[in-house]
Amino acid sequence: MRSKAIALATAVLWMAVTAATAQATTVTLTLTGCTVTGTTEVHIACSPGTGPTGPTGPTGPMGGVTGSTGPVTGPTGPTGQLLGANVHVRGNPAITTDAELAHEMALLGEDGGNLARISTEWSALEWTKGAPGGPPLESLDRQVNQAAADGVKVLATVAASPQWASSGGLWYDVPNIEAYGAFCGFIAKRYGSKLAGIEVWNEPNWTPGLQAWPVTRAKSYAEMVKAAYANRNGVPVIAGAISYADTTWLGELYANGMKGNYDAISVHPYADGAAPGNTSVTHSFKGGIEKLHAFQVANGDSTPLWVTEFGWKVGEAGMSEATRAEDIKQAFLIVKAIPYVAGATVYELRDKSDMFGMVNNAFAPYPALTAFAEAVKP
Repeated sequence: MRSKAIALATAVLWMAVTAATAQATTVTLTLTGCTVTGTTEVHIACSPGTGPTGPTGPTGPMGGVTGSTGPVTGPTGPTGQLLGANVHVRGNPAITTDAELAHEMALLGEDGGNLARISTEWSALEWTKGAPGGPPLESLDRQVNQAAADGVKVLATVAASPQWASSGGLWYDVPNIEAYGAFCGFIAKRYGSKLAGIEVWNEPNWTPGLQAWPVTRAKSYAEMVKAAYANRNGVPVIAGAISYADTTWLGELYANGMKGNYDAISVHPYADGAAPGNTSVTHSFKGGIEKLHAFQVANGDSTPLWVTEFGWKVGEAGMSEATRAEDIKQAFLIVKAIPYVAGATVYELRDKSDMFGMVNNAFAPYPALTAFAEAVKP
């Protein structure tokens, strides 16, 4: 679109200069993001932009939110990436009140975040087969709508099998594939453009992330991804949610035919207390991202990465509040400099006793919140 506009502008400008005959006439024409000037020569300069807002579609993990030709994954922050936090608001409305929910989402938006990763628990939302609803769904409706009101997109992580769909009767057992795909389709259709995407399960490479015999786990997960993608209703599908940079697991997913049935891969590159830029440790934040991307490229997978969980726990390995704040800040700055990362959510916004939160349970901020706001700003 930009090249066609420039060609048209150049033709119009050439006619204007010709009409001025041999006089030293300067003609200036300004396009959106471009300036065209000249006397007898034409000079066209364009500044970078994200393009016009396009319709929601499956062409990339941004779902057409910013740009009509695919995902925008530039390193310039929220204008090119979705950056935010995990928001753990459970389906039971008694756990988090509407006032707390509003405060939590508003806090994320006010501090520059534009993405909330929300656990979308299938077991609570579709307790009875074919009949999603009740208080848990009403609560999710409020979560998604509140996020939209605060300018925050939602990444819905669909996990936890209801008993009727579980192969072993437990939430973490491999679900009925067809039923899982249908539920993902229900979520996609219900919330549409309010979603940044649907993430398929959580850490399936970790037991009990997805329980099954090891020889069938990758095959089962690949089929779940395919089912979600077939029912995506225009909402991007994020596959993986991989615990650490587990390239062996990703290779198994490729081998089981998952490639081509998702819009992005997600990873949880926890550094286990190490600084985010430290690439010499076994589990490295920056190194893990680079390792997984390199494996993607080597296997012909050009889809973007989403970093949907990472964080530092106060008290672990002597971690202080000040050090954690700096680690979170540096992690987001690292992400913003990587063009193939489309989104990132730190674990987590509100602390509910695990000492990962950027505010405590009463919403009093830790130094990490200020660090987050500084890092994600454009």
